[in-house]
Amino acid sequence: MSEYILFSGVTYYAKGGANDLVQFGDSIKELQEEFEKLKTAHPFRYEWYQITDRHLNIVSKSELQPHGNF
Repeated sequence: MSEYILFSGVTYYAKGGANDLVQFGDSIKELQEEFEKLKTAHPFRYEWYQITDRHLNIVSKSELQPHGNF
């Protein structure tokens, strides 16, 4: 079972919760690198990210976050 989960999306049109799930991974670094690849390939679809552990505790996030997320 993967330890971490990558969520990502567009700042003003986040889908919300599980709908923003992108992929599972075994390390934070692996998912941060995956986000950078997605952001480069699709800059208007992937503007922010949050990485959680499997208990949904946020362990890493981008400076830019979904609209309304404080």
